[in-house]
Amino acid sequence: MHFNYSEYTGVDFFLKWWQVISNTFSIVEWMLICAFIVLSIYYLIYGNKKERVMFLSTTIILTVLVLNPWSTLILNKLLGSAFANRVFRYFWLYPLYMQLTYFVTELAFRKKRRIRVIAMWFCLTCALITGCQQLISGHYNTLGGHQEFKTIENIYKISDDVIDVAKIIEADKGDAAKEVRVLYEREIGMEIRTYDSSIVTAHHGVYAASIWDRTTLSSYVEAGDWRGILAAFVSTNSGEGIISTDALRIALANTDTEYIIIKSESYNVALLDELEIECIGKSNSGEYSVFRVGEDIKTSDDELEWRARLYSPTQINKFGDLYFINDCWQHRIIYNDNLTAPISEWSTLTEDIIGGHTISSDGSIYVCDDTDNNALRVFVRTDNGFLEVQNITDVCYRPHYTYYDEMTDLFYVLGVDNGELLVYRNENQTLTQVNHISYDGCISSYTRSFAIIDGYMYIIGNSIYKVDYLNDYSIIEVYELPEKMQGTVGLMKVQDYYYLTIYTDRNYNKEPGFIRTRDLNLIIKNEYEDIYDELGLVGTPYLMTEIDGRYYIAEMDQKNGVVSFSVENNMIVDEQSVYYSGSANENSIIRYYSLYIYDD
Repeated sequence: MHFNYSEYTGVDFFLKWWQVISNTFSIVEWMLICAFIVLSIYYLIYGNKKERVMFLSTTIILTVLVLNPWSTLILNKLLGSAFANRVFRYFWLYPLYMQLTYFVTELAFRKKRRIRVIAMWFCLTCALITGCQQLISGHYNTLGGHQEFKTIENIYKISDDVIDVAKIIEADKGDAAKEVRVLYEREIGMEIRTYDSSIVTAHHGVYAASIWDRTTLSSYVEAGDWRGILAAFVSTNSGEGIISTDALRIALANTDTEYIIIKSESYNVALLDELEIECIGKSNSGEYSVFRVGEDIKTSDDELEWRARLYSPTQINKFGDLYFINDCWQHRIIYNDNLTAPISEWSTLTEDIIGGHTISSDGSIYVCDDTDNNALRVFVRTDNGFLEVQNITDVCYRPHYTYYDEMTDLFYVLGVDNGELLVYRNENQTLTQVNHISYDGCISSYTRSFAIIDGYMYIIGNSIYKVDYLNDYSIIEVYELPEKMQGTVGLMKVQDYYYLTIYTDRNYNKEPGFIRTRDLNLIIKNEYEDIYDELGLVGTPYLMTEIDGRYYIAEMDQKNGVVSFSVENNMIVDEQSVYYSGSANENSIIRYYSLYIYDD
């Protein structure tokens, strides 16, 4: 029962219990309950001694031991899931069926022989018509709809695929009798339970979950409904790309899932590959794949409160005497006067933006993108911290990058939609728009950032677009990128090399990378230096910045932190891990989704 027992006592407890359980009854179950009550009263008044003893005793047992919340609370504590999943399901229905069957049979035999024969032929005719109808249609009818007929494939009368995947799991676990928690879809649910009782559903028979957008997923995470997330995931009853790897990982950990059976062609298999969950075999037909969930799939290495750690930081900056970190997936910007204090001791500039990626400043105002609100926020520094002085809404679709350029004394804001660029001036600590450039038809890709190098702006999308931003904002050169790098995030030139951070490939599959090259034209020819491993990166390097002669990379997604290094004569030296939070924990995941409840 999904309510807090301690909040209800006495009769209030019973009434609340009945309210919760009755809400789960179908129309058929209500009809059974009502018929059971009417017949119990009938046999109490008109029944003979044997009928009273037989039916009223079962009624009393049913009421006291099964339909009585006080006793079920005790039995549930003693028997655990065995009571909820077996005893309760069986014993609340069994007396109902027994009483109704007896009543109908006894009623029929009270009639004369001719009437009984007519009734028998009527039932046989109905059964024959129904059977023929089902045979023609190719499925048999059930109260829940219909089930397609299947050709018998083996002596067990279940799918060969089910037997194949069950044998794969049995061979892997080593002990045929050992119970394991397995995630699988409704389609094979009854068959696999029939064939191998040691395979226990990891999601407790939850099959009805459906997650097609981030708003719905947010509600599941907020409620801690990890089983619902797994059910939507394995049945592919979810939008492609909606369920994140972190949400899946924590759902698996919270349900102690040991194996996953999923259709091999499911787009969600990509998430398992990203989590490096091992595929241990496929059914002979290839329709289903079996994955083993390793011990490394856990919430994280810590149980820190979300404010004490980072979750997908996208940029670190320094303005004046303060360092700023955009803690993107925890929807905040934090600041501090040093890089040695733990994250828990940093101050907060704002924590009500949604998915903000960057912050910039001219020393007078501080401008940050409020990405998923399609807005910009403007702050000024006071003796007591920072004060928000402007919130510019409906800027563009997902403003993703802000930058203050000293050469032009202007702020530039880039949207993700094909390089949409907005230009602002600081007029008495008020941000005023002075230009809006659209590159539709010229740039056709998701654009995450730009770089200003040697008097030109380089907008990064599926290619790198060199823009004459000091004059007419025309594109004067395009540097192509290989498909595996067409989700490049950032660009920076350090001495003789261009450094690029990479998030995804052309199709948004995660391909984290960090490369450098002397000539941007060489990248399409695969002539570049891969420096990802050299820096000890384990997550996705996002935006790179220069602070006091050192270079900093915000590392996000798979692992979370900040890495720094120096460059001497084009050589990377003195690599350091500034902050490291590892994989996201449950607190961070809940924080991330909490602000998307009302997202469209």
